[in-house]
Amino acid sequence: MDCRRASGAPFVGWISVPWSTFRLVAGATKTHASSPSVERAFCADCGTPLTYRHAAFAGEVDVATGTLDRPDDAPPEHHTWTSQKLAWVRLADGLPQYPRAFPEP
Repeated sequence: MDCRRASGAPFVGWISVPWSTFRLVAGATKTHASSPSVERAFCADCGTPLTYRHAAFAGEVDVATGTLDRPDDAPPEHHTWTSQKLAWVRLADGLPQYPRAFPEP
């Protein structure tokens, strides 16, 4: 639900990468602490949501797939937080589904 509210979309595709290898190649970001352990970054010019970082996973950053230059190079491998999907969303691509985070606790 938090990702849905932050993006204004029914769901968001993310790619997780090591924080140490992440590089912003153009523009600037602003950040917002959306909860005590979560920081979201967005484009300082247009407001597009760009990244998600959780303190429990300090070594990685999730990047909104739709913001990549070549998003087709990062197809989904699974669906997470399906317990919070909208009732009209049908996930029929055969990928694994997790009601909460991946991997499941």
